[in-house]
Amino acid sequence: MDQTCEQLIEKHLNSRVSDIGATLRKIDKLQNKNKWNKAEEVEQTLWELPLDIETTKVITVLLSTGGPHDEFRFYLDSDNEVTRIEYVYKDWFDVAYRNVTDDDFDVLVDYFQRYIFVEQVNNEGY
Repeated sequence: MDQTCEQLIEKHLNSRVSDIGATLRKIDKLQNKNKWNKAEEVEQTLWELPLDIETTKVITVLLSTGGPHDEFRFYLDSDNEVTRIEYVYKDWFDVAYRNVTDDDFDVLVDYFQRYIFVEQVNNEGY
């Protein structure tokens, strides 16, 4: 049986961070030795690392606090369109996350556009 993403994520995260850290240390070492051209060559690998860089805005709508706590997180693209909604439920030392989909997504986008986003624009100038 193939491993799930949940089973693989820690290994992949550690590998990415380790590789980036090693490259940063190599650049620092080369710069300390005044090997600027070689440092720039190595640095190029970090500039080329991202496949893409995206900016996402997240607006959190807090519904309750304490135990339990729940909230919606509305993720917006650069055009301020809702691309994802996450529901978060926390109870002291436990937390769960669910992506909102289908009809529930449509209902919450309607709510967001009518009541939440208008308030954010008025208060923060999105």
